[in-house]
Amino acid sequence: MGRRKEQAASADQAGDSTSTGDPDGPPGLSSRGTLMARIAGRLRARQAGDWCVLLVGIDHLGRMNDAFGFEVVDQVVEAVAVLLRRHIGADDLIARFSGSKFAILSTGCTGAEAARQRGEAICASIRAARVETSAGRMPVSVTVGGIAAPEIPAKLSGLISGLGEALDIAKRRARGSVHLYQRDRARERQRRANQKTAEEIVRAIWDGRIGLALQPVVETGTRQIGFHEALVRMAPMPNGARRHAGQIVDSAERLGLMGVLDRHILGLATKALRRDAALTLSVNVSPSSIADFDWLRQFGREVGPDIGPRLILELTESVVLHDLSAVRTFVTEARATGARVAIDDFGAGATSFRNLRGLGVDMVKIDGSFIINMMRSSDDRAFVRALIELARQLGLKTVAEWVRSERTAKALQEAGCDYIQGALTGLALPYAGPCGGAVQPEG
Repeated sequence: MGRRKEQAASADQAGDSTSTGDPDGPPGLSSRGTLMARIAGRLRARQAGDWCVLLVGIDHLGRMNDAFGFEVVDQVVEAVAVLLRRHIGADDLIARFSGSKFAILSTGCTGAEAARQRGEAICASIRAARVETSAGRMPVSVTVGGIAAPEIPAKLSGLISGLGEALDIAKRRARGSVHLYQRDRARERQRRANQKTAEEIVRAIWDGRIGLALQPVVETGTRQIGFHEALVRMAPMPNGARRHAGQIVDSAERLGLMGVLDRHILGLATKALRRDAALTLSVNVSPSSIADFDWLRQFGREVGPDIGPRLILELTESVVLHDLSAVRTFVTEARATGARVAIDDFGAGATSFRNLRGLGVDMVKIDGSFIINMMRSSDDRAFVRALIELARQLGLKTVAEWVRSERTAKALQEAGCDYIQGALTGLALPYAGPCGGAVQPEG
């Protein structure tokens, strides 16, 4: 404990000392660590709001790098650093925050208006300059996000997050502009809720509380099960709220956790297929996973000709629209194992049947929003029939989702739909396997 106090004291002293500069950055700058320590010291001391922090981003640096190369970009960064130093006082600090960004701790800056004026002066000064580089004179602009009293968060993590948010807003509004962070209590509550949800999902994966629930997909005429769709289910913690599948997936997508969730579900599905030779499963694959090296490597390791023919990989139509080339590679690799590929939510986007034919997919699942209304809407009925007929011409199997009534099922059968799925033929139930016991990941 004494050692920790000594380290904390050293950090406090570093935060209040004069910067010696960053040996790896442009000359005359503080290190990012020194700047952060100084800001942290002010936050701990709850110093009066006579200071602000500005985050200055050089505009279009990536394009400049593509056009002129690293050497010119480095020259631009150094020139901007020199220009920025003209706008800071003797007690201020400036540091390279990241590749294209500088952070400035500015003292004697009372209130939002003073911070805005400093930011606008920086933008105008750099816009008026003509930076000399080895590729010639280069026009450069910057965009600024800032935080000033009374909006300065109490914690360093909140301040850094707020700076990034302010700069992002400024860039979206207009390059070369200034935006100051404003606290939004509803947004802060949502951020805390997101963090809690993310922790809950990760903990549930490691604790083995995320498993499979299987929904039958049946032949339209005979009602015999053709395969099951594997859906995610998360068992609640003791005294915890139960989350349904949609909440889990939506939260994972929003919080950047779909990669780890997809890999976990793939592992559960392949284990189930090996345990139960009578089982055929369809598994959803998110947009982030079709080009994810870890998912592809796991698929290559766990899926072979022994279980591949009993696996269907479902891609949403939006994935096809986003990156046709990546999907084509994905489909080729999947089908090499004997696995089939389905396009889920088909009809909701604008994927052409020409793309489907070129991709070599095996199945389309017609978006449930058309199915659920087709008996009340002649337009939806005509659309569904057209999809089914075109799919048949291309040799693709069709699945209708969200089927809730016999009347709808009969209309789909008459139209030639191969499979139906929904409340009429069975909801998803937790999978325990042929020998009992929930399917859990290895290890």
